[in-house]
Amino acid sequence: MKITPILLIVAFAVGCLAGCSGKDKPVMYHVDYSGDKGGFSNAEDEYAAGTQVELYYDMIATDTDYTFFIDGEYAKMDYSEDKGYIMRFTMPEHDVVIHVESRNSMEYVPQFKPDLMILKYEERSVAIDGPEDSLVITVRSYDQETVRMTVRRTDEGVKSEQVYIVPADVVQECYNYVYEYEFSNWEELEDCDSLEGAYAGFTYAQNPYMMYDYDDPSYIPYTTVSTGHFPPDGQKQLNDVRKTLMGYAKDEYKAN
Repeated sequence: MKITPILLIVAFAVGCLAGCSGKDKPVMYHVDYSGDKGGFSNAEDEYAAGTQVELYYDMIATDTDYTFFIDGEYAKMDYSEDKGYIMRFTMPEHDVVIHVESRNSMEYVPQFKPDLMILKYEERSVAIDGPEDSLVITVRSYDQETVRMTVRRTDEGVKSEQVYIVPADVVQECYNYVYEYEFSNWEELEDCDSLEGAYAGFTYAQNPYMMYDYDDPSYIPYTTVSTGHFPPDGQKQLNDVRKTLMGYAKDEYKAN
């Protein structure tokens, strides 16, 4: 059978369409809006990788501040009177999670002043022969979410220092011990020396939240509890504070 040029052209065109129909189809990835899809006026469930996504969040309440996150990372937003908050990102080659946090802007939030001491734990051992060993852990304000924890050691005369930027949760965890063990009452106890010459002490700001409002740090009231006024289980209680603080001395929090 003789095949005409026209039939060859048609066959080639049909074959090309059949072979290429799925070749350039973009890969779509899902967006999880964490239950807030309705807050975005133009939200889609899926976008192709590489798409320049622009979303408008217009479900805005009065006296409310909003914070946006993409895959757990803070997302900087623009704002428009007619569109609301504008989120822009390039769709990656994986699914994406968008999360929106809101808080009442009329609630008082303490303004953190940087580098004010909040907590300090220290211990010293008295050596008969040789240098004194010591451990000093200082926690100072850093920002709204984290604190700066410095761990200084002296071990057989060798000094070391490591700085960590750790979650501010460590402050609340230590203050839980302040209240549970009633550290404020230790000063009323009789003098003692249950550690046989060694020393352990814990200093804390009396109000860890209002302290950030002080213009002059010298007015911040602190309380120190130590082995000089010790309840029977005081060593264990101070050790709980030590273990909590050192639990945050992890490589992932190292600042240098």
